Amino acid sequence: MLFPARTRATVTRIPVPMAVPIEEIEPSPLGARIAHGAQGLLAHARTEAVRRIVVWLLVTACVGALGLVYLLETSHVASLASQRATLEDETAKMRDANARLAAQVAGFQTLSRADTTARDQGLRPATPASIVYLTLPDVPDAPPAATAAPSPSPGLRQRIVNALTGRARAENSGPAPTATPGVKP
Repeated sequence: MLFPARTRATVTRIPVPMAVPIEEIEPSPLGARIAHGAQGLLAHARTEAVRRIVVWLLVTACVGALGLVYLLETSHVASLASQRATLEDETAKMRDANARLAAQVAGFQTLSRADTTARDQGLRPATPASIVYLTLPDVPDAPPAATAAPSPSPGLRQRIVNALTGRARAENSGPAPTATPGVKP
């Protein structure tokens, strides 16, 4: 034997695997990822000719992406315009239907139609003998009596403040006299 055997130190094993919390990495925005990829492509290009080709391919891809976005947005706007036209047609049809229903309601509310309906239900015109008139004596209306609004009594705190400042008033003074309308003093 070339190398003598050595005894190994015992390794203690953890019975349950350890979990190490890892912070969630938020994905970078799409524009940043595209720019990073383009820089990587340009860095790997070895010659100037390859770099020019990569740049032109990137420019063409950008123009193509913008054209695709333009076409998608134009298509979306066209579909919204079509939906709007359909909704306007439905609205016009509903307005016409409402006008027809209003005309039918007006036809049902004519006086001759009401007379016919009343006769069909057994109602008949009143005779002069069945009408009674009632006469009431003339009673003049009494003028309304003017009453003064009661003044609100101050609260405990306000009465203490008034007593301390010398502005206290008598407890049973009653409301202030008011002039009666139509009476001369």
